Amino acid sequence: MGYRILIALYGLINIAGGIIGFVAAQSTGSLTVGIATGFMLLYCAFVAGTKPGLAYRLAAAVAGGLVAFWCYRIYEVTQQGKSPMMAVMNLALGAVVFLVLGAGHMIAVRKRGHTE
Repeated sequence: MGYRILIALYGLINIAGGIIGFVAAQSTGSLTVGIATGFMLLYCAFVAGTKPGLAYRLAAAVAGGLVAFWCYRIYEVTQQGKSPMMAVMNLALGAVVFLVLGAGHMIAVRKRGHTE
């Protein structure tokens, strides 16, 4: 249950971040990506009750994609001479979610006795 809550919160944070990015910088890209990734994550949290493997893998893929995106944004923002603080915070949040889901997967595999 805890992973579902984590994924749902991360989805809501992405939706809010997209809206904030649009309001602050008139960035339709922020709005689009924030809402798309947020709803994908909310979908994963909803589906995790019946299809946890699929849901957690998809959520980890979304979080991993966001980590890659924020790494690129840090590079892009620093090249422009701007503060990368927002990108760094988003990168850290995405990395934590990705690592928690990965650790949860490894714990579940170990409990089942698989060595894959």
